[in-house]
Amino acid sequence: MSGPNPQDDLLAVLTGDIVRSSALTADELGAVMTTVRTGTETFGALYPGSVIGEADIFRGDSWQVAMARPGLSLRLAVYLRAGVVAGGLTDTRVSIGIGSENAVSADRISQSTGKAFLSSGRGLDDIGGRQMALAMPDAQSDTQALAAGLVLLIDHLVTSWTVKQAGAVRDMLENPGKPDADIVNARLSDSDRRNFAKLRNRAHASLLLDVLDAFEGLTCWSDS
Repeated sequence: MSGPNPQDDLLAVLTGDIVRSSALTADELGAVMTTVRTGTETFGALYPGSVIGEADIFRGDSWQVAMARPGLSLRLAVYLRAGVVAGGLTDTRVSIGIGSENAVSADRISQSTGKAFLSSGRGLDDIGGRQMALAMPDAQSDTQALAAGLVLLIDHLVTSWTVKQAGAVRDMLENPGKPDADIVNARLSDSDRRNFAKLRNRAHASLLLDVLDAFEGLTCWSDS
């Protein structure tokens, strides 16, 4: 069933594909796509009302997610990339489109239309050598420039992560606001807890959170 976004006309769309998917076996690619699907479900449970429907998997190695809370789109993009990289097989590219005048197909998100969907899809086509892109056609030019700069910084951070660093950030994002002691299993040794902290530091997790907070604090989300 298609129709306008029931909460607000402005929404975000994340369109992604799997890096070097042709080098993966069918089982490996299936595992990566399961990570995207379950990661979207987990994020939606952490932030109720943020995700519309489910992650839509198409063309075998591509995916799309629609969000009713566009300010959280960059956080979801980082969380999904962290989950995929932590799997040790590959990475995923992500293009975020944020715009109005959308008609959402709840059954198949990839069959939806509107500015957010067009911007997201075109951004992925034009992403070049980067892993993340952002387009906000309805935003003021200064807001677009600031948001694009934040995404470039985030992309640089995420692309530099090791598998273990990505796993630490994924665990951190799944437990917002919790200290390391509550995130790491209590049965682990003190040295393992210290290693978790080192992984977070080497992944520049504090800077990551500051950038996500800055993106989510943009005034263009205040009415969404």
